[in-house]
Amino acid sequence: MSIIKIKRSGSTGAPSALAQGEFGYSYLGGTLSNGGDRLYIGTGIETNGAAANVEVIGGSYFTDKLDHTLGTLTASSAVLVDSNSKIDQFLVDDLKLDGSTLSVNSTSLANTNLTIEAGSTGEIILASNTRFSGTVDFDGSVTVASLNVEDLTDNRITIAGASGELEDDGNFTFDGTTFTVGAATIAQATGNFETDGTIGADGNVRVGSSGASNFTIDATNGDIGTAGDLTVGVDATFGATSQLAFASANSTVTLTGDLDITGSASIDNIDINGNTISSTDTNGNITLTPNGTGYVQISGTNGLVVPVGTTGQQGPAVNGAVRLNSTSGQFEGYSNSNWSSLGGVRSVDGLTFIIAETSPGNSDDTLHFHVATGATTNKEAMTLDETSLHVLNTTASSNTTTGSIIADGGVGIAGDVNIGGDTILTGDLAVNGGDITTSQATFNLINATTTTLNIGGAATAVNIGTGGEGGGTTTIGHDIEITGDLSVNSGQFSVDATTGNAETAGNMIVGGDLTVNGATTTIDVSTLTVEDALIRLASGNTSGDAVDIGFVGNYNDGTDTHLAGMFRDATTGEFHIFDEYVDSDVTDNVIDISDATFSLADVNINKLKTANQTITLSGDVAGTVTITEFGGGTTASITTTIQPDSVALGTDTTGDYVQEVDEGANVTGATAGGNAQTSIYVTGTGESAVVTVQAVIADQVGQVGVATFDALSNGAGTNRNFDVSATGSVSINTIDGGTY
Repeated sequence: MSIIKIKRSGSTGAPSALAQGEFGYSYLGGTLSNGGDRLYIGTGIETNGAAANVEVIGGSYFTDKLDHTLGTLTASSAVLVDSNSKIDQFLVDDLKLDGSTLSVNSTSLANTNLTIEAGSTGEIILASNTRFSGTVDFDGSVTVASLNVEDLTDNRITIAGASGELEDDGNFTFDGTTFTVGAATIAQATGNFETDGTIGADGNVRVGSSGASNFTIDATNGDIGTAGDLTVGVDATFGATSQLAFASANSTVTLTGDLDITGSASIDNIDINGNTISSTDTNGNITLTPNGTGYVQISGTNGLVVPVGTTGQQGPAVNGAVRLNSTSGQFEGYSNSNWSSLGGVRSVDGLTFIIAETSPGNSDDTLHFHVATGATTNKEAMTLDETSLHVLNTTASSNTTTGSIIADGGVGIAGDVNIGGDTILTGDLAVNGGDITTSQATFNLINATTTTLNIGGAATAVNIGTGGEGGGTTTIGHDIEITGDLSVNSGQFSVDATTGNAETAGNMIVGGDLTVNGATTTIDVSTLTVEDALIRLASGNTSGDAVDIGFVGNYNDGTDTHLAGMFRDATTGEFHIFDEYVDSDVTDNVIDISDATFSLADVNINKLKTANQTITLSGDVAGTVTITEFGGGTTASITTTIQPDSVALGTDTTGDYVQEVDEGANVTGATAGGNAQTSIYVTGTGESAVVTVQAVIADQVGQVGVATFDALSNGAGTNRNFDVSATGSVSINTIDGGTY
């Protein structure tokens, strides 16, 4: 049985690349987005072994959604209908369709409405008889061709009862001829009810349901009361002297005397209610327009309250508009497309301004200067009070045009100047008082980037300190250049300015250790005597292994200067003896053994000793020798043995010996899967697995065929991969595509 293993991964979703027709499977726990539990295949044009597309063609992520009974709705699974193309139920959000019932899905949604809605111009059509077992509420109008209410009685007049419910009563009937109200009857009348005479009522007249007095006429004084609107479509007068008259011809209402309205009064788009006058149309304006040269006057002693709102609520964009901005706390007016402050000095955008106190009534008697720092931000930049002008900006100054204060002209200051930071002068400093003094124990006259310091100018004498010899110390923290001679104590130590020669009247004696901290120490003597028996190098190389350690010398081969010497390489940890190396600068303590000029030297020694080293040969030729030293007359030898069944096959072309196996006339096989005497077994390593090739020529039915595993061609140029005879076969245990 053959096993074919495709590419696979348990930690990655889709493979990054597949060959055309190559499969890959991810058994990473699948989710909607991670690509796990899916089967992939490479499709499209193949470039450098990779197909253009990696497509999903299956996997347990999909098949697991099909593992339930047909016709049964299952959570997180596909919808599978049964043999009758049915599903037991269907859920859409809160809507449940089960059998012949359409309902809201859960009992927890008992108060959820079920809405059936047609298109904007469509209709909901119930084509069959429809029965409502509960209460039906229609928010809009309903038109029916015929309505049958089972609990109503024939000939009774239907009225609206409590909550609008249709009901009837035996005392209110109409049989087509007679209209009966209680014990009274009214003969049938056709058309409007009219009378040219008087309708008399011995008592008050009340119109309203359930005892309500929606419209009343008082029998004693004739007053009319209405709870709703009173519509008069004809001429009518009220009052003995026609105080209120309605003229239907020109729709005019004339009122003589006072008008006392309890409630609100609506006139066109104006509503008057209590102390409030408001407009009723959307975004409607209220306009007060005096006639001619008249004006609008508001009497009283209190203030006029203008609209208050934030910056985001500014409006309307009409010239002359005035409001109080609650964001800035400023009164503002609209003019020429901008809202501007009506008080103080303020920019149009309100970010740059001057205020005399931080808040109304604070009375700090200080001018505060605010400036914009961006499109929507600002800061306080300066204050001015009776004692000082305080610049709050902290802008650094690097030249005469930068800083918190910039003056294009001169600045005159009659008093003292106290400067807490550094002072930079781009011009000369003239001190006419004669002295520069300080209260500090240490005074740095020049402590910056000055490379040349001239002191004294034309002075013929420069005095530093007054203590004399032993009276103090003069410290110079850098090199001293003296253009004249240097003499210490009348020539005990001198330096000639012309020759640079330094002389001392006595020996140069170093009583302690001599430490040279420079990068290079040069000893120019013909003889160097060192008492120390062990020279120690790289004393500072204690925190790591960073520098090469050794010694080098110069020589010239007649053309170039070379280096030769012995050193330990910091990178490899090995010692090298070399006789040629060109390096213009060895102060970096690095000798580059990979440099083209580096060459190891020949070393003449009598004997080289080493720890026990064993050399072992294995494979077709085996043997072992242990070596402890080379040279000095010592001879090392190794005895080898050619191992059984070791045969040199073919030509060594790539480091391996290969041999073609061709069909021979006398090669026969045993039973299928058996090993004939002429069988060949090759054991090697391929992708960490042992590979065994059993070669038996398949001239007989049932025998195992020869498989040639190289891609070389025979003399005719034909590849021989898996080339078997017509009646043979090739058996492969496992083909493994690996992981990704």
